[in-house]
Amino acid sequence: MSPVDRVPVLRGRGEEERALRRLLDGASAGSGGALVLAGPPGMGKTALLDLAAASPGFRVLRVSGVEPESCLPYSGLHALLHPIAASVRLPDAQAGALAAALESGAATGGLALPAAVLGLLAAVAADRPVLACVDDADLLDPGSREVLSFAARRLSGKPVALVFAARSPGRDLAGLPVRVLEGLDAAAVRELAGDLAPGKVAEDLLAAVDQIARGNPLALAELIGALTPDQLAGLAAPPVAPPRDGRLWRAHADRLAALPARTRRLLLLVAADPGVEAEALIRAAHPACALTALEPAEHAGLLRCAGDRYDFPDPAVRAVAYHGASLL
Repeated sequence: MSPVDRVPVLRGRGEEERALRRLLDGASAGSGGALVLAGPPGMGKTALLDLAAASPGFRVLRVSGVEPESCLPYSGLHALLHPIAASVRLPDAQAGALAAALESGAATGGLALPAAVLGLLAAVAADRPVLACVDDADLLDPGSREVLSFAARRLSGKPVALVFAARSPGRDLAGLPVRVLEGLDAAAVRELAGDLAPGKVAEDLLAAVDQIARGNPLALAELIGALTPDQLAGLAAPPVAPPRDGRLWRAHADRLAALPARTRRLLLLVAADPGVEAEALIRAAHPACALTALEPAEHAGLLRCAGDRYDFPDPAVRAVAYHGASLL
């Protein structure tokens, strides 16, 4: 069993667990609501959804956004609602709108479809409370995200809880309560290291690992899981990047690969020289405009500008950008 699978509890997520507990208690009492868990990959959003889904007494519905279906209208609604879509009789207009969306991805316009989804969730929850978990909401098709956010804003007085996990809340989820997951503090990092490799990771090695992870639980788990016996014994240098076969490397590499080629070239310069001045990037991009070329990375949350200097907010992204670059 891998170290990632052995983590027995969530470390450093007490506030988020309490927020979920309040939401679920409210739904159990007949007045639910919604919550958005936001943060970069690896921060524990899915683990918190798993924790919520394990709560007794709820009918749990789940969907995860996936890139191949993000342009397929209402594919997200289909995945979430198909287990219950035929269990309730809705008003004719709503039933028709829901059937059109789930069967052919057709949009009828107006309030019929959002009202149908809200009515369906509320009706199913009449027997027992419903928890709907939407993971990777960023990758859900826009129509499904819009309809579910409509329902999420109208759950007061209904035994339904709707929890979204997303890298960024975005406009579609505006108006919903948000918990932004930050990196674990030093105490939680030590606790997690103790869970993953009891008594094996020295303080100085853990500090070096956390220079890359910055409190990201998945990064810590994968980095610690990949430590060699020589690294654990202090006989070899600590790692400088997440393991290439890990989930976090793949997630960051996919995000970087989605950027335009000219953006990736400039990001490599930033990765090689963190805090590089804008003037150097302008010279490197000439005759193109460096600021325009970097905009996709800034919009994706991969790069930040402080004054006239650029850097990666997440050291793990910088490590993937640098160590994953082609030598050709």
